[in-house]
Amino acid sequence: MIPGAGTDRLRVVIAWDSTASNCNWPTSDCTSDTLDADLDLEVRDQNGTLVGLSDTWDSSWELCDIATTPGSTYAAYVRQWSTNASYTYLGVAWSAYSDSAE
Repeated sequence: MIPGAGTDRLRVVIAWDSTASNCNWPTSDCTSDTLDADLDLEVRDQNGTLVGLSDTWDSSWELCDIATTPGSTYAAYVRQWSTNASYTYLGVAWSAYSDSAE
């Protein structure tokens, strides 16, 4: 659970890798670079209501930036839409922040 108390906004991001192929080492010139998966990001509030969704199909990252409610908590879910590999590395990060100009 991600607390949203005391901030105005919550940003959650996921990123994953791709597989390069037909590479000439040591120059690293590759002829193709295939995404290992199509993953989607959902953010839900403490009641399970969907409050953020990122579901692009052609990138290796998803990002949700939502307004928060004081005292609420949030959960991030990663959904696998498709995959081209037996596994992929995934990174997750989040930040609760204020968007005031003070």
